[in-house]
Amino acid sequence: MTESTAQQKMELARFQAEEKQKEHERQIELMQLEKEVQKAAHRREMEARKHVEEEKEKERKHVEEEKEKERKHALEMEKVKAQQNIPTNPSNPSPGTTPHPRKFPTYKAGDDTEAFLENFERACLGYNISTDQYMVELRPQLSGPLAEVAAEMPKEHMNKYELFKSKARVRMGITPEQSRRRFRALRWKPEVSFTRHAYHIVKHGDAWISGASVESPVDLPFLMQMEQFLEGVPEEIERYILDGKPKTVIEAGEIGARWVEVAEKKKTGRSWSGDQKGQPQTTPYYQGPPKAPPTSQRTLQTPYRPTTPFSSNPPRPSDPSAGRCFKCNELGHVKANCPKNPNR
Repeated sequence: MTESTAQQKMELARFQAEEKQKEHERQIELMQLEKEVQKAAHRREMEARKHVEEEKEKERKHVEEEKEKERKHALEMEKVKAQQNIPTNPSNPSPGTTPHPRKFPTYKAGDDTEAFLENFERACLGYNISTDQYMVELRPQLSGPLAEVAAEMPKEHMNKYELFKSKARVRMGITPEQSRRRFRALRWKPEVSFTRHAYHIVKHGDAWISGASVESPVDLPFLMQMEQFLEGVPEEIERYILDGKPKTVIEAGEIGARWVEVAEKKKTGRSWSGDQKGQPQTTPYYQGPPKAPPTSQRTLQTPYRPTTPFSSNPPRPSDPSAGRCFKCNELGHVKANCPKNPNR
């Protein structure tokens, strides 16, 4: 019996070891699967962003080609005039030599702020304007709240376009949270082209990520994890967690646990203080029958008879007013049970 018992124990230990090994292998497979999913998502995001960049580059090249064509056309016109010995008139220059004025989109109150800024940046790219000159070209095109934002900027930073863009987004209510919600709510529809759908995905995604101050791809997983962590959390607790500036989701969980602990203490404190300051609970005395609601006709109302005693404590026998007979004026019984009552 001893050898069989030892063999059974060894079999059991080997079985448990095999189960642990299998569990460990399953966890490794799950981790690998999760990494593959993240890599696939990152790859799709990078492909969409690359596509948008290619579209921008194509548009920029197209604008440059058009400008080059115009320049060549102007040179050809100059050669033709030189061959024909046509004198040039400074007061009335030929259309071919007149430089085309720059045209920028203008902003009016109520316009889409993001679309206006995007079109303005594209125009600056088309005209090969450096970023430090963006604000010089932008100010004449502004009106309404965006003009106020430009006027409120400090003079030493008045030409910083990125600062203006961040302040404009805050003024117009385009917060990282709104960009995140728009990004998550985007769904492809048959009437929308895939190129346009990809553009909006990248646009709102970049607005969300840049507004959340994600400076490197290393910070991107934390942003995604915090989004999932705060899903469904009440706004009051969410603000408390974000005010703690957690660097990891684990720290965010600890901050949330502290909030719950403080809330429980406050709740317990209010309950204890209420018990201490409040009056002792007593059974309310009887205040008479309830008044009948007013009616248009005078009808006989049934007298109110309470179904429960007026007090939770029954009268004691020592009470002189308890159980007094109205026939013999003695205690311990009532008139209906009085031995001296002939109608008993």
